[in-house]
Amino acid sequence: MSNNTYLFDLHNFTLHLKLIVMKTKNIIFGVLLLVFSTGQAQQMQTKDIMPFTTSIEIQTEFNEARIHFLNYFDDESYIKFDELSRKDPNFSILYLWKSLAPNTNDSIDDLLITKAEKLGLEATDSERAYIKIWRLSLDERIKLKTQYNTLKTDEEKTAFDWSSIDQIQLPNLKKLVNIHPQDALLHIDYAISLAYGGNYDDAIIHYRKALSLNDKIYGVYNLLGYLYLDLEDFNQAEKEFDFYIAMMPEAANPYDSKGDYYFTIKDYKKAFKSYKKAYKIDPSFEISKEKADEAKKQLRQ
Repeated sequence: MSNNTYLFDLHNFTLHLKLIVMKTKNIIFGVLLLVFSTGQAQQMQTKDIMPFTTSIEIQTEFNEARIHFLNYFDDESYIKFDELSRKDPNFSILYLWKSLAPNTNDSIDDLLITKAEKLGLEATDSERAYIKIWRLSLDERIKLKTQYNTLKTDEEKTAFDWSSIDQIQLPNLKKLVNIHPQDALLHIDYAISLAYGGNYDDAIIHYRKALSLNDKIYGVYNLLGYLYLDLEDFNQAEKEFDFYIAMMPEAANPYDSKGDYYFTIKDYKKAFKSYKKAYKIDPSFEISKEKADEAKKQLRQ
């Protein structure tokens, strides 16, 4: 799988293409990060886990929604983010995740990130650093889109390098991972950006670290599967996708991903079956139906 396909698959929020390499984040709840005084959450710093400025109840629900987002890649998480923003409209980080919804665009994303920035003035240093990562990514995305739209030929467009969207995030992500080494989805965020830049070995290390911290984030196996496809290590890619399916046999996205694996190795018959199964499980996965049609077309050639 090419870097362009990897981008296509993982960045709904960066390119509004298909399988983002999902920018998610999680909290391990061995340490609670907030205490309360006169009804207001007071910050309590930890070296291991990034603190969030909201109630424990909302923090718990938010983390569950983010894990669901990574594992299932369906619309339920977007609905939950909206619900939580009504419960705590001052939770800055939440507005970043609302920008992942498929009905957003650059203008809406800018408004949401600006909202997070304003609320972040009352948040922790780590939260502000995390918000800055999203701002840098959006600004870079807008700049690159402007450049892309000036290109004249299909060859130029195919060769266009989008990787700086993620590369610009690396310094701040690295700092956050070093400050909060037990934060599983900070490791995933960092691994995604490393993979986009072609630093696959370090990306694998951080994906595996995330799994060691939270073995319920099954979507990591999906990310690893696409990474190994990029490396053309098809045996390992298949193992990762199969493990994803084994952990979530009731979900659509694992079968869609396995279909991408079969399509990449040109086993179009199996690709067609996998895409059809994904669409049967969840008809909202219209992209799976489109891929099934393409696989069927390839079978006829």
